[in-house]
Amino acid sequence: IVFAAGNVHLDCDGEPSVTCINSNQANSTVGAVDHNLLPQPYSSRGPGFCSPYHPLVAAPTHGVLPWWGGWIDTGSLGAGTSSTAPQVAAALAVLRSAFPLATNVELRASLAASAVDSGGRATTGWGPTLGYGLLRVDKALEILPSIKDHPFYGQLKAAAERTLVADVIAQQVKG
Repeated sequence: IVFAAGNVHLDCDGEPSVTCINSNQANSTVGAVDHNLLPQPYSSRGPGFCSPYHPLVAAPTHGVLPWWGGWIDTGSLGAGTSSTAPQVAAALAVLRSAFPLATNVELRASLAASAVDSGGRATTGWGPTLGYGLLRVDKALEILPSIKDHPFYGQLKAAAERTLVADVIAQQVKG
């Protein structure tokens, strides 16, 4: 499941602002950058209220439409993290079609491991503004076959397992 990170960071006095439903560990939460690949000031920041590593990655927004030769800035048309989520959903669909047996953690880890910073360099870890970095589905396709060897895989897998244990305990307490 892909969620927009939300557009409430400016209302949160610098505090984490990715809500619980958006930060379930099975979800891929997406932040927003502008046409210069810089973080949008309104894009909600992590860590998520219910689990870490949210947003997972970031993608262009604020009237920025991808086209074959780069980006077209259309002003304020389409602004917000809601326009970034379909980009990650499409990336996950491409990955799933190429690797139909990949698990959710493997797919999400390949997005994390392939992400780059605003300068196009590989990232070294998660951060509250861009998550693991900017979406690069082409790199994710290259990385996915060997993703279990990448440290981000172990990080996301452990977080997912902690979330599953917490869900089971919550159900037992309710029941």
